[in-house]
Parts: sequence; structure tokens; C-alpha cells
Amino acid sequence: MELHRRLGHVEQVIELAQQRLLANPYHVQSLAALAWAYERNGNAALQRHACRQLVLRAAEVGLAPEACELLAARQVLRVTA
Repeated sequence: MELHRRLGHVEQVIELAQQRLLANPYHVQSLAALAWAYERNGNAALQRHACRQLVLRAAEVGLAPEACELLAARQVLRVTA
């Protein structure tokens, strides 16, 4: 998934992230990848949704508060609030 992300393959990132989230709804990297992909597609509503899910699930699994993915998601939610 990271390779597709670095190459800018938005649709492949969305597809892989969704598959991984079906298997593990707490996969933070997939939620972060979805937020990135939706931003690239210009879909702000889905980007915010992915960020909200990332923040909620990060709290549930005890992700470190300074994790890059979590900080980025919180920033998106602050900017769009």
C-alpha cells in the first residue's frame, strides 16, 4: 500500500486500505492511507470521516498520542472544524 501511495496510485490505495480495514477495523495505517487518498481525490467529507475514525480507533487501541498518523488526522479535523 505504501508503494502505491508513493507512486500516487490513489484508487489502488483506497482498494487496499478498504480490504485491510475489513480484516482489521483498527488498522491505523489503512485509515491514514484512506485520509490521504480522499484528500488527493478532493473528497473532503470522506477525508474527515477517515480522520475521525482514525482518532477514535487510535484511542481504543492505545496508539501513542504523538504518532504521526494521529497528529495529521487531528490537524485535518481542526482545520475543517
